[in-house]
Amino acid sequence: MHREPLQATVLRTHVSRYHALMHDWTAWNKVIRRSFWDSCQLEFPPGLYEDLPVMVPAHVLASSVDAFRDVVYYYRVRQSGELSISQRTRELSNNEQRMASVRAVSAFLSSRAPELKPVFDRCVLEGDLAILAGAFRLVADTDRQRLLDIASDYLATVDESVCRQVDPLKRLRYHLIRRRMLPELLRVMQFTAQEGAAPEVVRRGLLRPKWYAAYPYFGDRATGVPDHVYEAGGEMTVNARLDEVTWRAGRLRITGHAYIRRRATPGSRCGSATPNCAGPSGFPCGGCTGRTSPRGPTRRRRATTGPGSPSRSTRNGSRPSGPGARPPGS
Repeated sequence: MHREPLQATVLRTHVSRYHALMHDWTAWNKVIRRSFWDSCQLEFPPGLYEDLPVMVPAHVLASSVDAFRDVVYYYRVRQSGELSISQRTRELSNNEQRMASVRAVSAFLSSRAPELKPVFDRCVLEGDLAILAGAFRLVADTDRQRLLDIASDYLATVDESVCRQVDPLKRLRYHLIRRRMLPELLRVMQFTAQEGAAPEVVRRGLLRPKWYAAYPYFGDRATGVPDHVYEAGGEMTVNARLDEVTWRAGRLRITGHAYIRRRATPGSRCGSATPNCAGPSGFPCGGCTGRTSPRGPTRRRRATTGPGSPSRSTRNGSRPSGPGARPPGS
């Protein structure tokens, strides 16, 4: 929750400039001037999730905020005994109160700072609503219709452009919730609940090809989920790393690797032995040992140079040829 907004000390800022503060809605990590609290008439409401409808307005109403990266509070995650409210995701009343707080903040932003509502909505889609969507598989059948009402009512206030900013799995879930397609939603959740489940990432199109995460109902005309819901290009970022820099026999040797995130590749970097192992967004992790891909392989590059010699490199295991080429193993 606080990793992004508090990864660096930022002084005299504001949520309108530093959007990461929208994630920082807990009360227990803040010191607030009493004069500010009283002048804004801030007050915690009764019930659960009382921090959210107070702290987000406080961020908006403040003239400036100082964010410190120093650790000032330790939060204990309960491993046994009574669960905290954030862990009781199976309870219908818990989800109702969570989303009641979310709706209160949404109403405040719509009237006082409408330019920040899309920022808040993105946080909700990544957090609170994602937790609620995950509860569909856990709650009793009799409670699912109520969850559908709560989620679809909130999504009706969210601009479609915000939904396109989340990963394809969340995008698909929210599309099905908007259309109140509960059986299809449950099938998607059943698919993702399988151990090691990850969709195939496919390429479609001739002139302007795009990559898609082929979750259930992709390309199913009867269901009618648009292809753009499955678009995965934004998730497939290029990652590169320098592995080693050494001198050998008067030559500088630089070794590194690169891969495309969310594409399974030869040469594991994640250490997993699970075939096609799923990452946080449900895609192949990009380095699992159980699957290789003919497209987008990991590229390893080694460059060597010495006094008076041109630089040479190797790619994908090939070796330089010609006069002066170094033999294998040198």
